[in-house]
Amino acid sequence: MRSLDSTADSTAGAVILAVDDDHHNLFMLQRRLEGHNYRVFTASSGKSAMDLAAEHSPDLILLDITMPEMDGFAVKEALNQDDRLGSIPVIFLSDRVQIEFKVRAYGLGGTDFLSKPFHPEELLARMQVGLRHHMRARMYENEISNLEEAMRTGGVQGADEEEALERLTRAMQMAESRSDPVSVLDLRIVGLAEMNNAPLARVILMETSEVLHEMVNAATDTVLAYREQGEYLLLAVGTTSKRAQILAEGLKSSIMVRAFADPNAEDQLEVSIGIAAWEPGQDYTAEDILAGASEAMESAAGAGGSRTVVKRFEE
Repeated sequence: MRSLDSTADSTAGAVILAVDDDHHNLFMLQRRLEGHNYRVFTASSGKSAMDLAAEHSPDLILLDITMPEMDGFAVKEALNQDDRLGSIPVIFLSDRVQIEFKVRAYGLGGTDFLSKPFHPEELLARMQVGLRHHMRARMYENEISNLEEAMRTGGVQGADEEEALERLTRAMQMAESRSDPVSVLDLRIVGLAEMNNAPLARVILMETSEVLHEMVNAATDTVLAYREQGEYLLLAVGTTSKRAQILAEGLKSSIMVRAFADPNAEDQLEVSIGIAAWEPGQDYTAEDILAGASEAMESAAGAGGSRTVVKRFEE
């Protein structure tokens, strides 16, 4: 069985903000936590707690409820108004044991509630839980951020419209010499920008990106650009319009199964894909193909439902 000290190793160095208007309690708490290798900041009022939280972005806040002027509940309400601070885990500390105090603490998004007086080892154990959840969430956020960045830069050759156009022009020139067709797919997750659930939106982006990378790696298709949140351009070299439609249906199915697994996503989101194809000998330019795919995608989105529309160029 691991000792308390060895358990603390995984969160050693975490930044803790301790808030209590009792200076003796605050001193003893700081001393004990620093003995377990935490970096500790202390505040004796709600206002100073808000200032320190904004300055240091702690990994966890120990928050006394009963304080003059600005009590612990008011502090948590203020934290919740800030996107950056609202996700910090908060353990409420109180000598009030009434159920309504606990209900309000959890209702405000508190991670835990510990009644005073408490055993120091119990506090440390509960801190471990809150810190581990918070650190895992941060790691997850970083993974998603890195994936999104890869979609814009290293993972995407042609991270903006100008580069996408240049890459498509080169691909069409090479395809001409090999008599290969080229198709462009413009894919958009419709409704993602309007979704009010940011964590779910990030999960959908991650799953969609993984689907695209898997299908791209298994074929000749290359992600051309990550246009904006939830919109992608794909280049399919050697792919006719008909084959591009098959590819589009596979993409839609995979995204809807994996990225839309949450019922909220399934109800709010759709996958719209526009396709424009070019064959050697045709006079259409890369600009025409990109514009045609975008026009077809807008038509698909406007029609509603997850669907694919193919741009038909006039002969």
